[in-house]
Amino acid sequence: VFLSFIRKLGQGKVMFFPKLQVSRRVRLAAKLPWAFILVIAYICITFSLRLDHDGVKITGAVPSGLPPLKFPNKFFEAVPKLISITIQIVIIGYLESIAVETKFATLLKYQVRPTQEA
Repeated sequence: VFLSFIRKLGQGKVMFFPKLQVSRRVRLAAKLPWAFILVIAYICITFSLRLDHDGVKITGAVPSGLPPLKFPNKFFEAVPKLISITIQIVIIGYLESIAVETKFATLLKYQVRPTQEA
């Protein structure tokens, strides 16, 4: 909510009060990378108050490199289910592309041919 409010301020708008004018200084301040600033602030607060000693879990050391490449457990048992889901995704993607093409064909007045390749 905070970040969406800040984003609207950067656009010169105030939520729930669209006619209220926002000053240039506030608009410039709203364009700062607030998500990054909040993450850095939380890191500093956690470190300075030693919250990890009070039971707050932190990430700690992150292992370097990539994990070894291997198939997940029970991968081959899930293949039939994955194939049916894959077919559904392909059909939905095809229908969506036809719908978008039809919309543009209506706007630009040309004929839609679903069997024609791009």
